Amino acid sequence: MKRQIATFACALAVLVSTCAPVRAEFAGSLKKNQPWVLTVSVASTSTSASVSVIYVYSNGAQEVVDHFSLRQPDGSLRVSYPKFPRSTRHIIIKVNPNQHGSAKVKVEQGAATNFETLGDGDYFEVAWDIEDE
Repeated sequence: MKRQIATFACALAVLVSTCAPVRAEFAGSLKKNQPWVLTVSVASTSTSASVSVIYVYSNGAQEVVDHFSLRQPDGSLRVSYPKFPRSTRHIIIKVNPNQHGSAKVKVEQGAATNFETLGDGDYFEVAWDIEDE
């Protein structure tokens, strides 16, 4: 029995140590009761990118709300979203530009730009908390 527990503990330690760290950049918070706009553009003429929008709910469940692929020459999109579902606690936007490419992400809510970033040549994530009011 002790050997099984030791083997399990060792296997668990190996699994935990090999997990990739969280790479999401925290961008602040968005209001739950307001619509928001996502703008993504590919920054160079030879670039493509994939974009995923994920809601994380209060029970820990995740839902991929949208997934887009962008390619030049018209490599940009602007999508308007309604207010968030009631149990939404976080939102994550994942962007994966192709190698040596870059993508610009902008999120607006109300009259202001909430967040804007440029990711160069690598996968990146941006996360927000969702506030009730």
